[in-house]
Amino acid sequence: TRSFVASTPGRSQGAAEAFKDEFRLLTHLHHPNLAEVYDFGLAEEVEGFYFTQELVEGPYLGEFLRGASREVIVDVFIQLARALD
Repeated sequence: TRSFVASTPGRSQGAAEAFKDEFRLLTHLHHPNLAEVYDFGLAEEVEGFYFTQELVEGPYLGEFLRGASREVIVDVFIQLARALD
């Protein structure tokens, strides 16, 4: 799994709620092309929130797309759109 932290010092409670809402939304998305999310919580040592997700091996999407042809980029975005359908 991989953790993402939204640091909260100096930020509003609204930002924390938005991060939590994003996690809730992601828990409802199930598709082979999307990483599954597992857990949400408060990381007190960094004063921020986190959620964990399935570890996906390989390059970051941005890195992959930088060297890809237009056809590959279009195919990737079609797959992403289908995952969100």
